[in-house]
Amino acid sequence: MADRGQRDRRPVLDSGLQAERTRLAWSRTALAFGAVGALMLHAGLDTGRPMDALPGVIAICSAAATYLLGVGRYHATNRRITRKMAVASAGSVRTLTALTAMTVVLALVQMAGR
Repeated sequence: MADRGQRDRRPVLDSGLQAERTRLAWSRTALAFGAVGALMLHAGLDTGRPMDALPGVIAICSAAATYLLGVGRYHATNRRITRKMAVASAGSVRTLTALTAMTVVLALVQMAGR
């Protein structure tokens, strides 16, 4: 029976588990985006003007995009490791930077409008 448990496990591709830690970091970042987006959405809905909720909706969409980027990067990293290819990817980091900057600007605009 102990043998069966060993067969069910996928082999660890990366002995340091860097890809897993990176995926968790992307998930935490997405969670932070979601929390900020929920606060922005709540603040926007309190004004009674529908357009004030838009920054919160955009921030929540950024949270979803960040999570999906992290999942995609994780799977791409695992594929590259098995093929013994380079793992670095600047595109996802640039996208995350743009999403972060956009969320900050939207939050500042929303705060200035109050």
